[in-house]
Amino acid sequence: MYERLQTVRLRLMGRSVLEIAEIIGRSDKTICNSLHAYEKEGLPGLVMRFSPGLNQRLTEQLFPEKVKIKRSVTE
Repeated sequence: MYERLQTVRLRLMGRSVLEIAEIIGRSDKTICNSLHAYEKEGLPGLVMRFSPGLNQRLTEQLFPEKVKIKRSVTE
């Protein structure tokens, strides 16, 4: 959330999206998404509603040995 707040702060200080992207170390699209969320919802719009990335699923086909270990630990 800090980066999103920093994004808004820098924008309010007159920085361009490309300058903010370089300072924060994110893409200009990410910066625009944060700014649009802030414009639409205010500060609550900056709260992350999901965790980025896929959840790892232990499946027997992909990780048969890990599934066996997990079963033996939980039993």
